[in-house]
Amino acid sequence: MIKQVRPFQILRHKQGFTLSELMIVMAVMGTIAFMAIPRLNIAMLDAQVQEAVPWLTEIAAKNRMYMLENGLYCCGSSTIQEDEIVSDLGVQLADVGDFCFVMICRDASLCETPVSTDFIAPAEADDPTIEFEVWAVLRSSSSGAINAPNATSCTPATGKRDPSGWVRSSTSGDAGREGQVYVLRYAPPPDGRDAVQGAREINYEWLDGFSKSMVLRP
Repeated sequence: MIKQVRPFQILRHKQGFTLSELMIVMAVMGTIAFMAIPRLNIAMLDAQVQEAVPWLTEIAAKNRMYMLENGLYCCGSSTIQEDEIVSDLGVQLADVGDFCFVMICRDASLCETPVSTDFIAPAEADDPTIEFEVWAVLRSSSSGAINAPNATSCTPATGKRDPSGWVRSSTSGDAGREGQVYVLRYAPPPDGRDAVQGAREINYEWLDGFSKSMVLRP
């Protein structure tokens, strides 16, 4: 004979989570979120600094064309700042508010006006000769020159757009702060991490001639 089970008997056997169980679940979820947030912030910063890549690439390409036409790399001033990049290479930088661009060219046999600023890191044994670097210096302030590594500075082009707000203050101590640089080097070094430290005691990591090691470091 089949025993019938009444509805109230089924309900009586159902149990929900206890308060202790809910607190444990919430604590685990909070720990996971706490661990995930820094990685999420770095991923967002990584995407934001990638906005500099087309400009770094264009400046480097125009500089190489300048060399073919003039026999030396640009430009004929003591510091290669944004106004010179705009006027001599024709790269329009006024709308790129979150970055200030500067070129580093040191060799008198390659550069119209060599500068004393060191490259972001020294060449290593297997590296080709460094001819020049282009730096995208992160910018949070809407006025004035920006202090960059190796005792240099970057002066924004005339009429430069204001930063959009994602770059942190230079005094914040955070990754993605003003004065950090995203670098394009020509000729590009082999992909991988440098054995020797460069500016700000960083072992720079390179991929296709680019390094964002400083930008992603607190």
